Amino acid sequence: MTRRLHTTCLVVVVWSCAFPSVAQVPDSPQEIYRSWCAQCHGADGKGQVPNPTVKTTPMDFTSCSLSTPEADADWAMVILRGGPAAGLSAEMPAFGEALDADRVRGLVDYLRTFCAEPGWPHGNLNFHRPIFTEKAFPEDELILVPAVAHERTTSAAVTAIFERRLGKRAQLELALPMQSVGGSGSR
Repeated sequence: MTRRLHTTCLVVVVWSCAFPSVAQVPDSPQEIYRSWCAQCHGADGKGQVPNPTVKTTPMDFTSCSLSTPEADADWAMVILRGGPAAGLSAEMPAFGEALDADRVRGLVDYLRTFCAEPGWPHGNLNFHRPIFTEKAFPEDELILVPAVAHERTTSAAVTAIFERRLGKRAQLELALPMQSVGGSGSR
């Protein structure tokens, strides 16, 4: 009888570990954040907690200049695949096996609410340069743009563009054109 009880308990433990119940995943984005994210990012989203659990300073979701430039897809990628998927800290865990697409979308929408200052555009309209010539909204970045020539030449040209976001919608842009000119067949 005791052996049968031990075997039954072992089967129940292994079964519950192999197939976690859906009740373990919170339903609402607010509950997911409070249960899983607030341990590192803080209940208020500022990235400050009394007893830090990670060495890297977590992102401050209340800083609109930090939280708005990225597209929702980038936020979802970090939630699903962890920090290293976007070149961020490996201390940011992946939740891809625990969250479905609807919960991730809801969590991203909830994270966007921490930026309480109206007027900051989200990065969803920042298309890649090959699609459009400029970004829809300012972003802090350095871009190297090669020049295209329609005739064969011995020189190569590139423009380095430094963009710095100033406030909600303004931007400072510095462009430095550069050209490599060859003499007697070498650059």
